[in-house]
Amino acid sequence: MTDIIVQPSETVLIRLAAAMTGHTPKALERKIARGVLAEGIHYHRHDGNIYINMPAFQGLVRGEKAHVQDRRRG
Repeated sequence: MTDIIVQPSETVLIRLAAAMTGHTPKALERKIARGVLAEGIHYHRHDGNIYINMPAFQGLVRGEKAHVQDRRRG
C-alpha cells in the first residue's frame, strides 16, 4: 500500500490554518477582529468561510511588512 501525501493549498480554511500554526481557530479570529490580519492580504472571506493566506501569515510571523492601507484614514 502506498501512502498518499497531500500538500495544502496556499489559502486554507481557518481550522486547517490553526492546525498548521498551533493557534486555535478562536485565536486567529481574534487576530482578524483586532486588525492584526488584514483582509485581502492575510485572509479572505468567501461563502461564509474565512480562508487564511498561509504565505502572507508566515511573512507576518517572520516580521515582514505587508503593504496594508490604513483603513482608519479617510
